[in-house]
Amino acid sequence: MAVPLVAVVAFNHFSPFHSSVPCIIFGDLLHDQKLFELKIYAEESGPLLSNEGLSVQSSLSVEELARADIIIVPSWRDPA
Repeated sequence: MAVPLVAVVAFNHFSPFHSSVPCIIFGDLLHDQKLFELKIYAEESGPLLSNEGLSVQSSLSVEELARADIIIVPSWRDPA
């Protein structure tokens, strides 16, 4: 049986805390059993930087999100 694909959307000025929570929850909690397939999708190309200086880079773009069973946007840089 295929496991659900969980997509976490990353973007420039991302919050490291908010981005890490879905990775912890949907990551490999049980090392002997895979419950989810977790992938990071980039809203922009190139390295994505947090305000704290952390960098994330993904080869997956948001155009590919249609494949995901669950999509998580952990925060956004401008709520308006």
